[in-house]
Formats: sequence, C-alpha cells, structure tokens
Amino acid sequence: MKVLTEVAVIGICLVVSIAAGYFLYAVVEGIRLDLYCKELREGLDCYQEGWVTYPVWLLSLTGGCIAALSIISVSIFRSYNRVRSCTITLVIGSALALPLTVFIGGPLVFFITVLSGALVLMAVKHVAF
Repeated sequence: MKVLTEVAVIGICLVVSIAAGYFLYAVVEGIRLDLYCKELREGLDCYQEGWVTYPVWLLSLTGGCIAALSIISVSIFRSYNRVRSCTITLVIGSALALPLTVFIGGPLVFFITVLSGALVLMAVKHVAF
C-alpha cells in the first residue's frame, strides 16, 4: 500500500507541475508576443522574420520551474521517506524531459531542467530529517 501511495503522489505531483509549467509558458509567451510581435501576428503565432518559436531561455525557465515544483510538492506530501521519493521524482522527471528537450529545445534545456531539479533535491536532503 505504501508503494501505491508513493506512485500516486509522484504521478499527481508530476502532472500538476507539468500543467503549471504549461500555464507559465503560455503566460510568458503571451507577454512576449504582446511586447515584441505587434505586426504579422495571428493569435499565438508570429510571422515576423527571425522570430524564434521556442526560445531556449523560455523552455529552460519552464523546465526548471516544473522540476522544482514537482520535487517540492513531493517533499511536502511524502513526509515518510521524503528523500527517496524526491529522488525517484527527479529520475522520472528527467526521463520525461529528455525527449521533449532533445526534439524542441536542445541539450541546454535538458541540462538546466535536471540541474534545477538536482539543486532542489539537495535542498530537500539538507532540510529533511
């Protein structure tokens, strides 16, 4: 029963974190479009010459926030064996982030996402008792 609870908590926290990351991406992308793409715009698409569709900085920011939020939320909801659950979350999140970042953002986005998750995991290990 403990394993099932741990899997459920990790899964729910990852899904909620990904949804929050998508919301963050949409908000920042909307602001970026409003500020820098006033002409040649149709909805959330910009047709200006040289417009970067998926900027590395925005994907890195979103990935880092998703990693941090998922590990922090798992550490809040799994007080029993907190460090182990957060480590599993980091491994699963890294595996989920790999194909997305390789095909869209590149290795820098993946590195920043995993690094931010590892930094939060180190903070959880330091605080956990």
